[in-house]
Amino acid sequence: MLTNLNYILWFFTTLIVSFIGLYLLFYNKLSSLKVISKCKKISKENIKLLNISLAGKIGVGSISGIAISIIIG
Repeated sequence: MLTNLNYILWFFTTLIVSFIGLYLLFYNKLSSLKVISKCKKISKENIKLLNISLAGKIGVGSISGIAISIIIG
């Protein structure tokens, strides 16, 4: 009984997150796809710099997110 409820909840959660992602993609007028097309025109040296800066920002966000969840939990 509990496992069926678990599957149903995860199914609806996945659907909700997917639809919100699609909604925001179209709400922002496909801006993320435009950025990807512009990145193809960038030289290889600049792509390396872009990847390093994104990795730094994402890494800091992950670490701070874990710290906040530990504090809250």
